[in-house]
Amino acid sequence: MDQAGINTETIVKGSVSGPNLAIFAAVHGNETVGVEAFKEILPELNIESGLVNLVIANPLALQQGVRQVNENMNRIFGEGVSSDIPELKRVEELKKILDSSDALLDLHGFNDREGEPFLICESSAYDLAKELPFSI
Repeated sequence: MDQAGINTETIVKGSVSGPNLAIFAAVHGNETVGVEAFKEILPELNIESGLVNLVIANPLALQQGVRQVNENMNRIFGEGVSSDIPELKRVEELKKILDSSDALLDLHGFNDREGEPFLICESSAYDLAKELPFSI
């Protein structure tokens, strides 16, 4: 459990097999909206089928309240780890989660009061994305 009071990885399983969804929060440690969402939904999260894996992606940065400790995690998902940088080691752990997932929801936040929430997705997800109240 991290200082935010939740586990770095929480798996919720349905009673029937189905798709696996990974939800990442705090890829950037100072973007805490996803962590707050986890705290809010976890006590009542109940799924019928499949698996939801709620993941604190960068717990070290989250604990320190900074965007990143050494590296921007979004920029280092390339192949291979050649360093002792904590984010690189964590990326290798996250890749294993992604390999076993059918979809990823990566939650981020920003502090621009004028900004509008938006969604980035692959073209295969456009039909689903259009149903959500965000710009794509």
